[in-house]
Amino acid sequence: MARAFNYFVAIRDGGFVGMASGGRHDSYPDTAWLYGMYVTPEQRGTNVADELVARVAGWARGEGFDALYLDVATNVARARAFYQRMGFVETGERRSMTRDATLELVTMRLELS
Repeated sequence: MARAFNYFVAIRDGGFVGMASGGRHDSYPDTAWLYGMYVTPEQRGTNVADELVARVAGWARGEGFDALYLDVATNVARARAFYQRMGFVETGERRSMTRDATLELVTMRLELS
């Protein structure tokens, strides 16, 4: 659970096309996390998601963090491939999703140095 979120919104041609949030994590003190990434279907495959990750990573760097973490469901191959393309690597940590124990989450880390 995060203590506070920083929201980043993507607007194109006057309309909402995506958002992401970053924050600290109660269970992992002194770490920065990417939360709640969303890009509208028509903007997927453009650079909107890249820009949102860059904004959250910039926030984390500005706060003095050397890495950015996230959890992604193992059954969402497109999202996992995107995060890998962005430089995130799996940490080896996996666990069941709290609200749906049938889904497994994998933790990924992006070095910010």
